[in-house]
Amino acid sequence: MKLRLLGALCAFLLTIAATSATASLFTYKGTIVITDNDGATEMLVGDRFDFLFTYDDSAATDADPDTIFGRFQNPLTDLQLTRESANTGTWDPAGGSFTLPSIIHTNVTPTGRFRPSALGTGFPDLDGIPFSELAFDFGGGTVTDTGSGQTLSDQIGGPFNPSLFPTQEAFLIWDDFTFPLFEGSFFIRADVENLSQVPIPPAFYLFTSGLIGLIGIGRKRKTTNMEQQS
Repeated sequence: MKLRLLGALCAFLLTIAATSATASLFTYKGTIVITDNDGATEMLVGDRFDFLFTYDDSAATDADPDTIFGRFQNPLTDLQLTRESANTGTWDPAGGSFTLPSIIHTNVTPTGRFRPSALGTGFPDLDGIPFSELAFDFGGGTVTDTGSGQTLSDQIGGPFNPSLFPTQEAFLIWDDFTFPLFEGSFFIRADVENLSQVPIPPAFYLFTSGLIGLIGIGRKRKTTNMEQQS
């Protein structure tokens, strides 16, 4: 009876582990370096911010019917931004985070682009102007758009591969929505450095291996008991 319970428990946990292994969440990290501060005094050229973002490949499908542009609504599940201590500017996103909606755009021409962006008021004001958007622009890659209904992986050939998108930039926008547009705003440009995918933690593999080992031990004991009874 105990062996049956152990086997059932291991099978259940292994199912959870397998589900995690095939999950559609992909996480990336890197650094943005400010190249144009648009006159802001609290964020200066050369300031650096470490970022991390996660998107869910199953959360949305391309809603744009044409075969040039893709639009994926609310695919981001996490976006973090951290100020590096050596920055000269005083702006600090500590305690802030993105708010929905988020969008990932793709486009086929002139160069394949993968463009995650987060909209809202999640990060602090800059020189008294409210935060509006943080957008990444990764270009130079390959995007295959057959129309609406595709996942992100369908369009870019699997999880986002930074090495296949050599043009890597970011834009940060603060806007008080005065008229004309951008009259009271900052459009901050930045380069992206050290962009890479965050791998699945080694502990996951150890956990999975341990479960497989427990199941194997349970089966071995069951076989031994059967042989002794016969």
